[in-house]
Amino acid sequence: MFRRGIKFVKSTFKWLLVGIFVYIFLTLVTPYVKPLRHSAIERQIAYLNQQFESGLADKMQLVYPEGKLFSFAIFELSLIEYFQNSNNQEIRFLIDQNMNRMLNDSLEIDFNQNLTPEYGAFYNGWMLWVMNEYLGLNDFNDPELLLRVKAKKDTLSINLLDSFCKLSGPLESHFSSVWPADNLVAMAALNVDYELSDFDGADIMRNFFNDEGEILHSLFEGENVRGSSTALSLYFLNQMKGLDCGQLTSNFRQKFVDNYFGVRLVKEYPDIGGEDFDSGPIIFGYGAVASIVNIKLMTKIGENPYPTLCLFNLLGIPISTWSYKFYLFEQEPMFDIFMLWNFVSID
Repeated sequence: MFRRGIKFVKSTFKWLLVGIFVYIFLTLVTPYVKPLRHSAIERQIAYLNQQFESGLADKMQLVYPEGKLFSFAIFELSLIEYFQNSNNQEIRFLIDQNMNRMLNDSLEIDFNQNLTPEYGAFYNGWMLWVMNEYLGLNDFNDPELLLRVKAKKDTLSINLLDSFCKLSGPLESHFSSVWPADNLVAMAALNVDYELSDFDGADIMRNFFNDEGEILHSLFEGENVRGSSTALSLYFLNQMKGLDCGQLTSNFRQKFVDNYFGVRLVKEYPDIGGEDFDSGPIIFGYGAVASIVNIKLMTKIGENPYPTLCLFNLLGIPISTWSYKFYLFEQEPMFDIFMLWNFVSID
């Protein structure tokens, strides 16, 4: 009886090790294999859509100052990007569904109306960027929604253009708070229909750099540079017409990015700094948000994102059911949203 028990334990342990090996292997290869990747993306979308239906955006607003709008925006951008690569009509339906959420949910109430423009740079910039991406689709199933999006885009564009021209300087996101990354999102969104010269964009941008040519994190906390905001800023700068961001990107790589056999980890601070809601967890100086946003930047500028994406896919401890895929035991939904945004970029 005792020997039989020992044999059972050994057999169980052996199959447990086999299961762990298979889990790690599949997790690491999923980004590389298109059928596995598509299955993962569609399960992530199904999970997040169910979460949004259950009030995820409101929960994100309790955690982050712009959590509701930001979570909606990144999810919508992910849906649009995946649809453009897959032409999956179920995803097309979800794009309209999520856009209706964004237009119906009074997202502006979380922002200060008494700013220039009303509700500030973050709200106007991200909303306009999403509207532009939506209108870049080829087919529209809901004429009424299309008219609403066009009207919203026109309003946002006029508000931002007038505000940049009026102030001839950076725009606030919140009262007395100017974030270069938010302004660059707004400029990139305007740059779809306007030249930077139409609103003195190049001159305004000079406010966002320190003497060493690094992109500042904020303009109200003294000169400070952060990995997460720099990666996001570079992602949008690289999409502006007529800008050569090669040197900026190279400087960012030298100061913030360490490469371990193809895995690129990004320091949140050049030296030492603490965690906050912008940085996410910081481990040995490397910021989770900075490294994840850098994956998006790598896909935009043609660098190899796979090793880094595979690592974070493993570290996120993904769990897949028949219908859903989620990370970190459903405890960090913003991680799920960012991972989806990265997965759809490599399709």
